[in-house]
Amino acid sequence: DNEMRAYYDSNKSLFLDPEKRDFIQFNFREAEEASEFKNKISGLNIQEIIKLANDNNIKFNDFSSVSSVEVLEELSNVIFNLNVGDVSHVVETPLAKHLIIIKNIYTENQKTFEQSIEEISSTLIEVETNNYLLDLKNNISQEILDGFSLDEIAASNSLNVELIKKAERQIGQIDNDLIKSEVIAKGFSSNKDFVSDLIDIDDDKSIVVNVDEIFEEKPYNLNDVFKLVSNDWIKTLKIEALEKKIDETSKDSNSLKNIADYTSSEITNYNISFDDINYPSIFKTNVFKNEIDKISLSIANEEIYISKLKKISFPEKEENIKPLSLLGELRGSFGNEIFKNKKISTNDNLIQALISQY
Repeated sequence: DNEMRAYYDSNKSLFLDPEKRDFIQFNFREAEEASEFKNKISGLNIQEIIKLANDNNIKFNDFSSVSSVEVLEELSNVIFNLNVGDVSHVVETPLAKHLIIIKNIYTENQKTFEQSIEEISSTLIEVETNNYLLDLKNNISQEILDGFSLDEIAASNSLNVELIKKAERQIGQIDNDLIKSEVIAKGFSSNKDFVSDLIDIDDDKSIVVNVDEIFEEKPYNLNDVFKLVSNDWIKTLKIEALEKKIDETSKDSNSLKNIADYTSSEITNYNISFDDINYPSIFKTNVFKNEIDKISLSIANEEIYISKLKKISFPEKEENIKPLSLLGELRGSFGNEIFKNKKISTNDNLIQALISQY
């Protein structure tokens, strides 16, 4: 308690509620529209202004308790220099032209010790924890330099040693186990009986690795993998035979029927679009890059598709084409530009308000 009280007294500036404001933001495409609306609302109260905006289908947003870091700098500079009831000049941002009316102002407020105690406690605990972990990691690093074994390091620092036996080199993460994946990856780049440096996985996790035994790679015994090898070999022979048959009959107008007879398969006619979920992507890609009357072979997992393109159709009416929405891309680009210039917390409602008119 004494530490928290001392921390509060020494850092009161950290426990301030910043000034916040309620305001209405009117959005326009053109500056002339904004200026014309500002002239119309001269002398009106807020309710009359809102009614006029609704009657004329003018877009606006009502924001409550917004601090200066939650809005664009161009807007913040205006909003936080107005008095209650003031109407701003026309403010231009990359997305629109705006008029601002201030409704309420909540002045900066110093939080009491009691109001800040939870935040202080969390901060001090984090500091103490980080200091403890830093000392622990420094101690482990020194013991590694001094030639301690992995078991000795674990014993002196009250750590556990976990064993991974006969690990195989893996591509990608193992069963969503990030630590195990990192241990195995490090193990395959280490020498036997060599205690690694302390390796940070993230802010909360670190590892030290020691390789006990290395088993050199060697081919499997054929008897152990005969079924797998034979199935793969037979599949390869089938594909080669199909490719050869396609080449032999490609100039024949009845080539697809010949291939169907050769494979004891049936021919089915389909109208297919690229967003059809009933077929694998590689098959659809081959179909859509084919020329008329050209045969293609596509392999997806254990399935083989042989297709011949007969006709290409295009939408006849423009209304059948789905409109392309740029809202997501616009939001992303807008957010990226904000983060380049100012350290702020995002306010999704505000960003949505700015781009909702598009």
